[in-house]
Amino acid sequence: MTYSQRLTHGSSSDIIYLEHQIGVAEDELAKAKEEEQAYERDLNQLSEVQNRIETIRTRLKSLQEELGKLED
Repeated sequence: MTYSQRLTHGSSSDIIYLEHQIGVAEDELAKAKEEEQAYERDLNQLSEVQNRIETIRTRLKSLQEELGKLED
């Protein structure tokens, strides 16, 4: 194999390796995006539950105040 052929073969190997690494990184990115979407859904659900808790607390406080007025 001539020097030129070795250089060409080496460059070809480098390209194949880099293309493979790019593919691996793209797969990892796609998986991470899926995880991100799942976490965002969980955060949205948490926010809804927290809002509901606050609404219930406010209502409970109001009801307790009304009960206190009636007991007086």
